[in-house]
Amino acid sequence: MIMNEDLTQAIATGAISGPPLASLVAAALAATSVVTGTVAALLGTAFAAALAFKIVQIKLTDQEKGVHWPISWLQWLAVAVAILGGFATILIAILAFFHPVPNPDTP
Repeated sequence: MIMNEDLTQAIATGAISGPPLASLVAAALAATSVVTGTVAALLGTAFAAALAFKIVQIKLTDQEKGVHWPISWLQWLAVAVAILGGFATILIAILAFFHPVPNPDTP
């Protein structure tokens, strides 16, 4: 997931949060056709909640270029397994395994 500086600042300042952010993440997940429907909505809500918890980490990581979230298949596997445990388990998996890094310099 790549967040440009505008989106990073909107999340970091609280300009976009809660249901709009959950909808944004759910729509992005559904657009990949990996997950849709209820699972996409559940993951979107969990991601939005996780981003709220990670605002300080996002602010510390951002170097005025936005941040991205390098996510491996093993990290996705942890979240997929967490789906069986419900929202709280998904949230914990995202908080434990997903961390932002600064976007690289662009020419």
